[in-house]
Amino acid sequence: YNDTPATFDRCTLDEALATGIVDVLRNPHHPLFDSATQVIEAGIVPAYPDCDILRVQIADLPPGAAIARHRDDSILAAIHRLHVPLVTNAGVVFEIDDAPYTLDEGMVYELNNVVPHAVRNDGTERRIHLLVDMLPHAVGRCAYHDDRRAMAVAVIRTRMARAPRS
Repeated sequence: YNDTPATFDRCTLDEALATGIVDVLRNPHHPLFDSATQVIEAGIVPAYPDCDILRVQIADLPPGAAIARHRDDSILAAIHRLHVPLVTNAGVVFEIDDAPYTLDEGMVYELNNVVPHAVRNDGTERRIHLLVDMLPHAVGRCAYHDDRRAMAVAVIRTRMARAPRS
């Protein structure tokens, strides 16, 4: 989900704050799509009935790599950010609001991504997480598209509808 083409920057998420609709490009041809969808629909969607799936990604953090301390903002501050560790090791340090956490494989964790958070992999193995962003209906709804052309048309129509008339 949300395999957004490079030609559409993050402003499509920001536009959702004004329009209430987020255009999401699904990638049903990705080899992991069916497996990830089954896991998400069985284990996550029932716990978030008033949300749409905004984004799904596999986050691979190699040994020695880090994601600097940051906070998410804009519409990302209003989502439910879920982490499902698929592969981890004792050297992974996940800090949330300066407190260290260990995330166990196969469990689902909701991260408060508005508070400062960072992660580093001091181990010798990769850290691989399934990340799922759930968009509360109170914030907006997702419109799903299965190809880039349909996504492009939807985004352009939204932008044209919002453009000032002369």
